[in-house]
Amino acid sequence: MENKVSKIWTYCLLVAAILVMAVSVCLVGAKDKEVAVAVVGDISGPLASFGNDNLQGVQIAADEINAAGGINGVKIVLKVFDEKNDPVEAVKIAQRIGDECVAAILGSGSGPALATGPYYERAGIPFLLTTSSNPKATSSGWKYVSRVQLDDPGQIRRLTEYVVKKLRITKIALLYDTTDFGIGSRDAMVKIFQERGDVKLTTTEAWKVTDIDFGTQILNAQRSGAQAIWTIGVGDGCAKIVKQANSMGVKVQFLGNTSIGNQKFLDLAAGTAEGMTITWGAVDLKNPRVLEIDRKMRERYSRTIDVFVAHAYDAMYILAEAMKKAGTTTANRPAIQEAIRAGSYNYSLGPLSFDKTGHNIRHIYIAKIVKGKFEIVD
Repeated sequence: MENKVSKIWTYCLLVAAILVMAVSVCLVGAKDKEVAVAVVGDISGPLASFGNDNLQGVQIAADEINAAGGINGVKIVLKVFDEKNDPVEAVKIAQRIGDECVAAILGSGSGPALATGPYYERAGIPFLLTTSSNPKATSSGWKYVSRVQLDDPGQIRRLTEYVVKKLRITKIALLYDTTDFGIGSRDAMVKIFQERGDVKLTTTEAWKVTDIDFGTQILNAQRSGAQAIWTIGVGDGCAKIVKQANSMGVKVQFLGNTSIGNQKFLDLAAGTAEGMTITWGAVDLKNPRVLEIDRKMRERYSRTIDVFVAHAYDAMYILAEAMKKAGTTTANRPAIQEAIRAGSYNYSLGPLSFDKTGHNIRHIYIAKIVKGKFEIVD
């Protein structure tokens, strides 16, 4: 993955130049009563559950905003692009987006975000991340990237503190996938555990998103003397690991990040994930706004709200609020980005703002799976 991303960087100047030149074309043909927003993500690939969460959350928010009169009378028009969780495909999309005259971009997983971030940065297009948690996205000095999703180091620090202090667990095995997300999390965990000194990483076991058997990794984790197994990866793989461990009779505490905080994970785990503890975004079903989004999700998509839907929903409202202050044309992009980072927001995720790097400032909750549902415990 790293080699693929490195090759992509060689095209950065060319693609960025195309995007910058496209701005002048957009200004000539822009409609005064419409603003285009790009929605990017994995719609049909291995992380399609996250990409479709993103699309559905953005769509509901955009429909609400348009029904209420738009952004200062300007209607939001969504342009949807399928990255297929492939950095190469994402770069091709970056070239196309330059011709779509978009005011901003919402979405993207870690690999595509790291690949295209430099292009959008050079072109000066605000990029709100709703799925990517790799810390490089907000530690690379990019001025046009802002993250709604929680980052990996923040989640690892929060959950580690909880399991050490509350669950008295000090020996943990990590099973991670080989995507940019998984590898970035592994590196962060190794560093954080070394810094703490009161918790030990007994083994690190890699797996691929295409794997169907995790017996070797599970046995290695068990033999390492781990009190808990921390799974980091896409929901399908993590659910399969928990389910297989249960069938093998491996009885340890399972841990995870907010990447598995969705209904698809619960469905795939099929009742075997009881007691699993994760970082949580959070979606509070006592919040009237969350309940209204959930109602619309059930009516429109026959499913419930989850953290990633909430990320996308809030990102659309954050962008809309910024454009109300800064304007809705491509010429307003610098002011839009400045307004995004300067604002304070409170929608479905609760209070949220951004620091100078574009990373979010928000509370990280801890949730536990109780009777087949995520329940906030801290």
